[in-house]
Amino acid sequence: MRGKLIIVTGLIAALTLALTAAGFWEKKPYTQWSEKDARKMLEKSPWCYEFNWGRQSNIGSDVTGPSVGSVPSPTSTPADDTRVATDAEREFITIVRVMLFSARPIRQAYATLIAKGDKARLEKLKDFAERDFGDEIVIAWVIDSKPKGATSVFDLDRQLRALAVGELANDTYIASSSGKKVFIKDYIPPTNDGTGAKFVFPRTMPDGTPFLTAADKSFRFQTRKFKMKDDAVAVDATFKVENLQLAGQLEY
Repeated sequence: MRGKLIIVTGLIAALTLALTAAGFWEKKPYTQWSEKDARKMLEKSPWCYEFNWGRQSNIGSDVTGPSVGSVPSPTSTPADDTRVATDAEREFITIVRVMLFSARPIRQAYATLIAKGDKARLEKLKDFAERDFGDEIVIAWVIDSKPKGATSVFDLDRQLRALAVGELANDTYIASSSGKKVFIKDYIPPTNDGTGAKFVFPRTMPDGTPFLTAADKSFRFQTRKFKMKDDAVAVDATFKVENLQLAGQLEY
């Protein structure tokens, strides 16, 4: 009897832990998401990979707007950061958010932010938020910086706007942990709605089988290197398949 009690107690504890660990997207529908929830989905969720590139330089040449406070280096801590920041010198972080735009949770987050709590407006965005992308996987790039306004953001945006799919054909692909790989089929430069540049891939292999299944552990997005100041920077993103679940279904 005691053994059974221990087992049952263990199962209850495991279930409680699982429920606690579940993301807000598993606890409530997107129609009940707050703007804070939506921003978290677009910045800190399994469907978004965040790449940071930092450099320290003169604030006058690196921001387009007014001077703002310094940002600590992402690789340092208060204990080991002995650098003294001046008004003329700051650490700038360029952020590339690589998002699975064809996954419903990402588009549902955008719909939530656009609606701004207006239920009628959110209903009008239902097709955008819930539609199936059919035979395509779409990966979006959204660029940001800390502090806001770093010229590296505008430089990278300019490069993305000048790109054509032919320039990406040989080095832009997604590859699964099981060894499957598909190359880019289309490219859409950054759009004015703030959802970024779009890299489009086929959802199936040439033989008609799915590129990705629940049996895969992860898949990786890779593209060409981009020029950031004096560096050639590669932005890779790896997504864990087991975390791309919504209501028991694989969402990507």
